[in-house]
Order: sequence, then structure tokens, then C-alpha cells
Amino acid sequence: MLRVEWQPGADPAFWAGFAFSEHTPHPSFFILFPVLGSVLIIGFANPKYPAVRLLSARPHVGVGSISCSLYLWHFPVFAFLRVWNFGINDPFLISIGIVLSCVLAAVTWKWVKQPFRNKTPCQSGGLPFWR
Repeated sequence: MLRVEWQPGADPAFWAGFAFSEHTPHPSFFILFPVLGSVLIIGFANPKYPAVRLLSARPHVGVGSISCSLYLWHFPVFAFLRVWNFGINDPFLISIGIVLSCVLAAVTWKWVKQPFRNKTPCQSGGLPFWR
């Protein structure tokens, strides 16, 4: 028999994903459910819990690695596409914006964030860079 361990915090985070809609007031008291759920999931992280195993999967870790860069890149990319397309929401251009934002975020993670995290000085073209 398959026994699944209960993950503290998974219930409110899971509930919020299905119960919230565009009519849910924001900011409001309701936002505490997913926030507290996330805090509990992180606070009680244990590899035996399915939520921890799911969030530790390589694709999720990869998205988490580029999330800050993705957050910073998506706005200028979509603003440019909106101006370039005269404000028309075209599904093809939205798809291009998503892919372009992800590519720029991955490139930024690789050649900007990683060199600063590794903190190994190197020389490139006469200018000091961190590798």
C-alpha cells in the first residue's frame, strides 16, 4: 500500500492555487494562506514529503535559478513587444516574449549571476571580470 506523508503547509498553498481567482481581493487577508503554506513547506522541508521531492526536481530548481533574472527581463521584453505591436495581444508574440525572456534570463544567470557567485577573478580583454 502506498503511504504518502502529509507535508505541513501543502494544504493552504494547494487550496489557494484552486480557490483564488481574478475576483480574490489583493492585497488582503486571503494572501496569508499561500504565504504561510510556503513558509511551512520550507520550514518543515524533509525529503520524505512529496512536495519537497517535487520542488527539488531538476526542472523546478532550474526555474528557481533563473527566477530573479526572469522577473527582471520579462517586463522590458513585453513592454517592447506591446509597443512594437501597437498594443495588440497576439498569442504568437506572447509566446515569443516568454521564450525570449527565458533565454535572456538563462544567459544572465550564466554570464552575470554565476561569475559573481563563484568570485574567482579572471582577466578578459584587459578588463577585470569575475568567473
